[in-house]
This record gives sequence, C-alpha cells and structure tokens, in this order.
Amino acid sequence: MADLSINELDPTTVQASEDFLVQYLHDAYPSMDLTAGRVLRDLLIRPAALFHAMNQTNMDRLRKSMSINAIEADPTLADDTIVDGIFSNYRITRSSGTKASGSAVIIISSLLTTSVPQGTKFTTNGLNFLTLIPCVGVTSADAVSSTGDRLITARGDGTYSFTVPVEAEAAGAQYSIKMGTRFTVSPTPANFIDASAALDFSVGSAAETNAEMVEKFKLALSPQVLSGRTHIDSMILAQFPNREETSIIGLGDAEMIRDRHNIFLTSTGGKADIYARLQALPQTIKVTKTATLISKADKKWQLTLLRGDAPGFYVVVGILPKDAPSDQASFAVSSELRSLDLTSLNGAYVPYIANLTEGAYSRYQTVILQFIDTETDVTALIESTSTQEYDVYVMYMPGIATLQDNFNLRATRNPQADYLVRAPVPAFLTISLKVRYTLDDEVPDAAAIKQAIASRVNSLKFSAGRLAASVIYDAAHSMLAGPNVNVSSPIDMVCIIRQPDGTSIRMRSADEIVVPDLPLVCTTLRTVAFFLEEANIDLTIEREASQPV
Repeated sequence: MADLSINELDPTTVQASEDFLVQYLHDAYPSMDLTAGRVLRDLLIRPAALFHAMNQTNMDRLRKSMSINAIEADPTLADDTIVDGIFSNYRITRSSGTKASGSAVIIISSLLTTSVPQGTKFTTNGLNFLTLIPCVGVTSADAVSSTGDRLITARGDGTYSFTVPVEAEAAGAQYSIKMGTRFTVSPTPANFIDASAALDFSVGSAAETNAEMVEKFKLALSPQVLSGRTHIDSMILAQFPNREETSIIGLGDAEMIRDRHNIFLTSTGGKADIYARLQALPQTIKVTKTATLISKADKKWQLTLLRGDAPGFYVVVGILPKDAPSDQASFAVSSELRSLDLTSLNGAYVPYIANLTEGAYSRYQTVILQFIDTETDVTALIESTSTQEYDVYVMYMPGIATLQDNFNLRATRNPQADYLVRAPVPAFLTISLKVRYTLDDEVPDAAAIKQAIASRVNSLKFSAGRLAASVIYDAAHSMLAGPNVNVSSPIDMVCIIRQPDGTSIRMRSADEIVVPDLPLVCTTLRTVAFFLEEANIDLTIEREASQPV
C-alpha cells in the first residue's frame, strides 16, 4: 500500500478537514476573515485541508494495517510491509510466489547444430517463458559436453527435435501450462518448424495477498498435529504452503468405510481419510518402464506401474517407445488392472486398507497395463522373456506420497489412529461455449476467457458439490468488454467422474453438474474435485452483424 495522492482523496473528507481548520482558526482568531473566496480561505486553508485530509487518511490506513481484524475486514487498505511485520510475530512469512518451469521441445527440419541463446522467449497465450542458459542442439551424443548441450533426435517423420529448459518470466499459477501447449519462439532458431511443452510444467504460484495471509494466520494458530480437522490442515499447510484444499473424512462420516470391518458393520473410529488437493490440477509426468512381450500374435506387451512411480495417479495418458517425442500417438491400452501394494516401507506403519475402493488414489495404488505396440517387429522375439523400455505418461496429484510418509512416522502419527492420504476423486470436465460480438466491439481475448473459466472452476471447494452454468457465464463475462458482447446460451458441460472402484460416471448438462452421493464407493461432495484444463474448453468466438440503430 503506497501513500495516497491528492487526487485519490475523498472530497467529503477534504471538506471536513477544511471545515475543521476554519472552525479552529476562527476560535483562535475571531477577527480573521475566513470567508470562502477570500485569500486566506482559498490560498492557505484549502491547500492545508488537502494535506491534513491526506495525512489523516494515511494514518487511518496505517492503524488498520496494524490490526488483524481490520486487515481481515479490508485487506486492500493494509500496508504489506506492516502486515508482514505483524505476522512475523507468529512466525508466518509471506510467500513471494514461485515461477513455473519445464522443458520445451523444439522441432527443426534439418539435423544441424542449432543454437538457442540465453533469454530466448517462448510465448503461448500471452505468457512468456525464457531460457536461463544458452543452449545448443547437437547432432551426436559425443558432442554433449555441458549442461546447455542438448542432443537432437530424429522424430521418424523426416524432422528432428531437442528440448531446452525454460522458466516463466513471472510468478503465477497461470504459467502452469500443460503438456503439448504450443509456443512461438523469438528469436526463431535456424530451421525452426514448431515448439511445444514436453511435459506439464511445474506449478507456479502468485505472491500471497493480505487476505491469504489472514487465512494462513488462522490455520497457523492451530497446533500442527494429527488431531482435529483444523490441526491436520495446519500440518499440511506447513508442509505444502500452496496447497489448494483438504477434505478430512473420519468417524461418523458416510464416506468412512475403513473403520466398519466388523461383524456389526458399524464405525469403530480410529481412522481418517485425508483427500488432499495439493495443487489446482493434476500433473502429467513421464515414467520409463520395462515391458514384457506377452503375445506375439497380438503384439501385446505388459508393464507394471509401482506404487512409487506416480503415487496417487489418476490415469495413464500415453505409452510411447522410450525417448520418442511426446506428441506422437500413444499405443492403445488393451487392459488395466489396478491393485494395492501394502508392504511396509522400511518398517513404517501402513494404514489398514481392505480393498481397492478404500485405497484408490493413495500412495499404495499400483496397476498392470497391457498395450499393443504397433511399431516393434516381434517376429524374432520370444514371449515372456523379451523386454524393452517404454515411456509411460501418467496423470497424478503430486505430493501424496510425501504427505503419507510423513503421517506414517511414529513421531507424527497419533498412536490410536491411522491416516490414509488420497488424491481427490477426479471429476474431469469438458466445456463448450460460444461468445458473440459485433464489429463495434473489441474482439474478445480467447486465451484470457479460457484462463478465467478454468481458474474459477478449479477454485471450487469440495463442499460445493456442483458446478452451475452461472459459474461459467460469470467467469467468461468478467473478461468481456463492449455493450454487445455476450456468451450464447446454452453452454455444454460434460463431466466424467472416475470412481475409486474403477467405474466411471458420465454426466452432461447445460445447467448444472451435481456430484452424486455414493458414499459406499467414496464418491460424494466431500471427496470429489472438479478439474478443468484450458485445453478442454472448446471456445468459439463469432462476429455478428451490428444491429441497426
């Protein structure tokens, strides 16, 4: 908060200051002519009143900055530096934000050494990413001699590619782009064809606001122990400062089925399921796995994702030959068998989990995948003994294993209970809408509209339990300007909920998506989170003829 300028002062406050000064001087010097229009009133008292009003306003804002109640009532009036000082008394510091980072794939037309200077700008939807070091695409592994040297590989279609590390130019969650997002590049490398994100970028975050500092303060007052819900959330916040939300299921909740394994099928307590949304969207990572040929006739291979490969994973989004470009078409998955691995890790405690429904999306989940490799010549290979490596792209919620391992520690865990950390049950969304404008209006910014819609939907809390069309309309309209710009009705919302038992629920509506109440399969408003990627927003922008006057 900077000091106010004279032009920002409230006229009523200025007039009150002027009246106060006139009365004060009149009481002290009754004979002084302070009539409006006179020299003393216009050239002395009125300017003095401006500075008096400005000083009083700044002092009032300063006092509010020093009160936590006042900061909560109006966070925008509080001075950030003073707020930081107040909360430092409680060992609370403001996050300055983090920059998203990742790798960009550069596709070129020739197998030639290619330079990408430091500071090269990669741009998508108005978001800029920069190379922090000079990089050089080299044509052979022998030429890789430094961090900036990147091996160029053939893509199989007559083109070549290599990757370079990039970082967002500023902090913020909007820079957390997804795999396959395309870039424009400046300056353009030699023989350039295209560029895109090799994988999902790491999650960025904006600097914490005063309002967020107040909420952080409230949680920080609670002891960081595995006890009440607020205490557990405080403990999670300390470990994951940018966590989105948690939903804690325990004794008496319909979704708590782990404590009912007795002859009476009644809850006995002592267990809690912690659904942790540690970031707004799941992240896709690449895991290299060894697969075994199981059918030459079908060209079918099999591999296993272990519990440590992508803890809490949701879906496998692609299987490719090792080191193949990530934008290639995936091999078809023919079967998927999910299971659990409940063996102890270095003697650590393992929560009681009776079946997959209870343990899905936890760090103990595993899967056996069978897929059809249409590229490998299997003629000379032997079933059950022939192996080769593949890149498996997996969508998961980062942090689940770290949180679970911490909660399993003997020093951390309540000795009378066990705690199972799970990623939220996913409700994957696809939304279609149309925006209309006339020639008289400014052309709507498609990227900004998509960002606004995705941000609004991904900020919905567990307790919401529904996605109303009005949320989409409101988010879209917040980015529109012009008297004739509008979002056409109806919009189309499609939602697929992948339940912990492996079944899926598909819903479609133009009005509202409502999370079903199915506690026996752990699918309720307290366990399900809506996920909407910008790539899954089908936005049409259409110009209409201007209306006659």
